[in-house]
Amino acid sequence: MRKVILYLLICFIYLSCKKEVKEVIVVTPATTSSIQLEVDQVINDSTIVLKWSKFTGSDFQKYRLVRNATYLKNGQFESFIEPVDSSINVNHLSFTESKMPLAQDIYYTLYVSTDTTQYTKDLRQ
Repeated sequence: MRKVILYLLICFIYLSCKKEVKEVIVVTPATTSSIQLEVDQVINDSTIVLKWSKFTGSDFQKYRLVRNATYLKNGQFESFIEPVDSSINVNHLSFTESKMPLAQDIYYTLYVSTDTTQYTKDLRQ
């Protein structure tokens, strides 16, 4: 009788620990263009020039450059995400960051909006 109870207890524990299988869907946008974002020039400790390759798809809508940095602002040392540049001109391929903060970590992300989706390219400093 003790063995039966022990086996039943083990079965209940096993069944209660059994994980539910969930379907994972990974959405990968079809990239029609490979965009390269890079530092073109370092002018001084707070000014850099970023450039990127031209989007070659036919459904371009907008470039948007966003800075993510951890620094002291208004007495708070936090991570800030701030848009620094945007353009609806497909030939706008560079940006001069003249107010780059003294940051612990700084990342730039270029978003390219199209009619159907958004593509991103990170530049981690």
